[in-house]
Amino acid sequence: EGSDPMRIFLSFSNFWRKRVFNKKGMLGWALLFCLGGGLLLAACYNNNSSSKTTYRVSGTVSIPGHTAVDSDVNDAWSDVPEPVGNNSFEDAQVLTPPVILGGFVTTAKAANCAQDGRLCSDGDPSDYYQAALSENQVINLYVSDTDVSLKLYDADQVLLSSVPAASGNLILPAIETDGDYYIQVEAQNGASNYILTITSSASMAAATGLSPDQDFVPGEFIVRFKETKADNKSGDDSALKAQLLGLTVASQSDSGPLLVRIQDDQKTVLYQNLKLNSLVNHITKNNVSADKRLAKLETIQTILAMRARSDVLYAEPNYIRKALAITPNDEYYGLQWHYPLIYLPEAWDLIPAGTGSVVVAVVDTGVLMAHPDLSSQLTSDGYDFIDDPEMANDGDGRDDNPNDPGDKLHNGVSSFHGTHVSGTIAAATDNGSGVAGVAWRTNTKIMPLRALGLNGEGTSFDIIEAVKYAAGLSNVSGLLPDQKADIINLSLGGSASSKAEQDVYDQVRANGVIVVAAAGNDGSNTPLYPASYSSVISVSAVDSNAELTSYSNYGATIDVAAPGGDLSRDVNGGGDGYPDGILSTLGDDSGASVTYAYAFLEGTSMATPHVAGVCALMKAVKPDLTPDEFDAFLIAGNLTTDIGEVGKDTQYGNGLIDAYSAVLSAQGGDIPTVLKASVSALNFGTDLNGLSLSLQMMGVGNLSITSVSMDASWVEVRSENSSLDLDTDPGTDTPPTIVFDVSVNRPQDFLDGTYSATITFDTTENTLNVPVSMQIISTDSNSNAGYQYIALLDPNTQKIQYMVGATAQNGRYSYQFDNVAAGSYLLVAGTDMDNDQIIGDPGEAYGMYLSKEEPVTINVNSDLAQLDFSSGFMVKLSNSLGTRLKLRNGIQKISNSGIMLQK
Repeated sequence: EGSDPMRIFLSFSNFWRKRVFNKKGMLGWALLFCLGGGLLLAACYNNNSSSKTTYRVSGTVSIPGHTAVDSDVNDAWSDVPEPVGNNSFEDAQVLTPPVILGGFVTTAKAANCAQDGRLCSDGDPSDYYQAALSENQVINLYVSDTDVSLKLYDADQVLLSSVPAASGNLILPAIETDGDYYIQVEAQNGASNYILTITSSASMAAATGLSPDQDFVPGEFIVRFKETKADNKSGDDSALKAQLLGLTVASQSDSGPLLVRIQDDQKTVLYQNLKLNSLVNHITKNNVSADKRLAKLETIQTILAMRARSDVLYAEPNYIRKALAITPNDEYYGLQWHYPLIYLPEAWDLIPAGTGSVVVAVVDTGVLMAHPDLSSQLTSDGYDFIDDPEMANDGDGRDDNPNDPGDKLHNGVSSFHGTHVSGTIAAATDNGSGVAGVAWRTNTKIMPLRALGLNGEGTSFDIIEAVKYAAGLSNVSGLLPDQKADIINLSLGGSASSKAEQDVYDQVRANGVIVVAAAGNDGSNTPLYPASYSSVISVSAVDSNAELTSYSNYGATIDVAAPGGDLSRDVNGGGDGYPDGILSTLGDDSGASVTYAYAFLEGTSMATPHVAGVCALMKAVKPDLTPDEFDAFLIAGNLTTDIGEVGKDTQYGNGLIDAYSAVLSAQGGDIPTVLKASVSALNFGTDLNGLSLSLQMMGVGNLSITSVSMDASWVEVRSENSSLDLDTDPGTDTPPTIVFDVSVNRPQDFLDGTYSATITFDTTENTLNVPVSMQIISTDSNSNAGYQYIALLDPNTQKIQYMVGATAQNGRYSYQFDNVAAGSYLLVAGTDMDNDQIIGDPGEAYGMYLSKEEPVTINVNSDLAQLDFSSGFMVKLSNSLGTRLKLRNGIQKISNSGIMLQK
């Protein structure tokens, strides 16, 4: 009585399997769950009572591609009867990079190993993995508990490099040479979960320095012949030499190299003179048939043949060079895919370093003031507005200390939500470490204001007092900031509207402050406040392909969209080995003290600071920018790329925020008349086959798309528009936006790997190139995050009311709860690899419906289907933040006579 029923269920299922089915046989979770009779009555929460109306709840749990699990973990309840050992070179588990793998190791009889697990008695000190690795790939190991070492061996089992035993993050040097390798994860003293990641390799040219993926003009190259004594007497005859070989001279100077072209009518002569065979066999072997790529391969082959000649000093492609965008040197900037998506690098090019003096107030859980990427970016006049000392969790009520003591959102482990939001806006940038912030080219500071405390919750009164303080209005603290905020970021909300709130936001707007808020993560059109107030900019969330995420709210009140991330996928950058969340600053208090980290999160909370950061860029170059002017720019389409339906719509509002156009508009410059894409690249990952691509004409006037070409046969582009003319004149029937359907096919004879292509749109004003990538991984349908426990919780006590177990099928977990009593529940999923009856420990997979950052309560009053959400291993680039859910309270004892619960 009074115990967590899940504990009884897990205990009984363990007893049942050990005592009754001591081999592979098992009745299964469905039969054990609500089998009937007294022992399981508590576990079923008397839902087999005929006096209650019950319902069915079902859906799918997805995991990112490239996810794998250690073949021998300690979980005694999973449906794998015996672990598959990977304890030696001979038994090494094969991995296909990029990969995110969750694992477990333990020394024999370790004190911190759950003794009723599979591996504690004999131990599992080492896990071995075998993988074909490429140059520049990086191996990272996150160790959650006791010290574990990481070692790398070559194909002959010779040790190449190692990292001494430690906890936290261990990183091996980047791979130097393509080849087969072994990886060893070894426990030194104790048990630990771990997450092993192998990132995708950077795109590298072949050993020759030439690659068809490089940007050069196909069909032409630069060549310089060696001078001879005859040349000195009779003058330079380089052009004649080239012509005799079968090349056409396009340009030459009095002394120097020639620009030559390969002409179709001269190929026979050229091939004979250079002793080249046809490219047909090479093209067939590499599954390439498109004209542009063929021409590039042909150019490379001709250059190599020219280089082999004794009379050639050098031969090289006619490379295409572009104006360089300012690129910060932060260690993890390359993983912030969400910045190129909104044209931030182009915007940074427009802004001199240190421009302006902008303050963005972040009303949230506070900020980790000592985080190395934030400590220099904060104003000194932040404030804690939480009145209730218990809710504040810092020992007192309102004070002038906005440091985040933790909100204990996930059963004792904190979200540090405000820290993540602040990093997106203004993390210290171009300092060689950590991440970049949106507004880094400007002098933008964060004003940290605490209004959310325990469980990530705060009262309406505390929040609006913080908002008034930020805007320089009279407030309960009796204080005003040294400089009022120019922008206020509110990555928070609730479903009920408030007249008091509306009045405050109207006052704040009248005082010249732009307020930006998250639209919400319910995946519905239910208005969320404060985002839905007319005085506030409401932000929805898109993924790496600029499509609305499953969790994002939508509706008539949406003003603009921004990247919010999707942790269920890994498609950006050709599949870089990390889930497609938003990477920013974070903290970790799962251990004895708070450590500083960088992590991928998802949500409209993550989308909102992108817009706040772009507002800061605009304010830096136009200090007198008002909320009304911002709205006018937004409505006119000067701040966004139009995606979805033409014009304002219910998913994206006025479109996807565009930092380049926003800054240019704020500067008063004319936007060039060009064709622009809704995304910087299309990423199909391992399972997407079709995506929409919105192309928008920017600037004033009209243009026509004159041709559309692809350099790979596996890409197809279609449009329902009979005309490819665009016009920004609202008085015409010609729209400024056109939508193309882009699809890919994955022929069966393609080898595993990442395939890249380019769609080229030639217009009367510019040429637009849109990179396309897809991955083919024959084992991806077997993506596996381990045995998942899927549970319905009481939202108040977070105790489990119903649970089922599931294994991965084609990379997904299907679940179904029967006989669920009417009521409200939280829906979660996770693994228990260390068998401690806590799912979602650091190093374990974990997820909540719709998002674990901001879970949604489901109301069961009818059968519910397609409640789909994601679970996966929480990848961090420093100390990992664990999210935990207790599966039991008290101590269990199993005996031959049944189950006895002791307190």
